[in-house]
Amino acid sequence: IIPGGSNGDGVFFYPGQESTHPNQDRGLQGPLSSIRMKNWRRGVQDMEYIWLLNKQGYTNVTAQILNACVPKALWDAKNTDPASWPSHGFGCFDKSRRQMAQLLESVVTSTDTIYSYNNLTVKNYVSIYPNPANTTITIEIKNTTKENKIIICNINGQELIRQQIKDSETQVDISNLTSGLYFVKLITDKTVEVRKIIKE
Repeated sequence: IIPGGSNGDGVFFYPGQESTHPNQDRGLQGPLSSIRMKNWRRGVQDMEYIWLLNKQGYTNVTAQILNACVPKALWDAKNTDPASWPSHGFGCFDKSRRQMAQLLESVVTSTDTIYSYNNLTVKNYVSIYPNPANTTITIEIKNTTKENKIIICNINGQELIRQQIKDSETQVDISNLTSGLYFVKLITDKTVEVRKIIKE
């Protein structure tokens, strides 16, 4: 693989044997037929997902999702380093795309207003503390008389906890969760929003 300069015009792919790192050789003896326009299109889509999530404050999450797929980008790797290949096969690209799309969907909220993660009105309306937390979190919802619910998911979008909230202040047991980053989806009579919490 030979970069065509640093101006982003393109990269030339030459089949052949990997001499610097023989254990990374893929046995490619002809043109790389998998390099098609759809890969470029998907690359543009990925960039849009990353940009939108970063604007919502999920910079660390997007980095975790992408690094789990390809630890070293072309511009990060030195010539002396072996090539970086997806550790779980090339299906990880679709998995990363799906994770980012699901996270974007979870940020969109109520029927008459769209609240972003950084919306000050929503932040004042719902409080979650402590954060980071160890065994329990307290969820406080102001000015509501209806029944609400929360859903706690991991960074892969897997639902781990679902609980109804009947009072303005409710404690949620998170002691069974392993340490790491989680998303709390709050569904109230006024909005649906997603918050990040850290389990210590």
